[in-house]
Amino acid sequence: MAEKLKRKKAKIKELDRALKQSTKILPVIVGIFASLLGVISTYQEINKKNETQNIGTQIENLDDISKDLKNLQTFVESQKKKLISENEALENLKKEKENLKPIIEADKKILEAVFLEQEKRQRKEVWYERAFGFFIGILSSLVASLIFIWIGRKRKVKNEKDSE
Repeated sequence: MAEKLKRKKAKIKELDRALKQSTKILPVIVGIFASLLGVISTYQEINKKNETQNIGTQIENLDDISKDLKNLQTFVESQKKKLISENEALENLKKEKENLKPIIEADKKILEAVFLEQEKRQRKEVWYERAFGFFIGILSSLVASLIFIWIGRKRKVKNEKDSE
């Protein structure tokens, strides 16, 4: 579940980045459009100065300008469609994030309850371990004492035999 959330967050960041990049494209488009308008006005000025140009050349120039404007319009439309689709995807991801938020919050509460229960068990186990260690310590002390008493008796018996 957490992995899905991470992937979705990554997608949101990706779409957000793409949206920011696409907003950078809009000034470029406007710049291209303004440049084309400048070219058109230059063409018009040249045409006014050179009224002696033949009509065929003027028609070709106008056709070229018309093609350029159509290409620019096609480019602008494709960029608009791209922005709209990216915006829709971003909105869908935001809605999905809002839908998943209660589930994530519930999962957090469950995890916290599990950790609290585990902590309680560990506290009990610590006391069991301490008590076990304490009794093992006492038992080992008793065994050591008995061994020393036994060794002491053996020595005493041996010393008595040697002195006889």
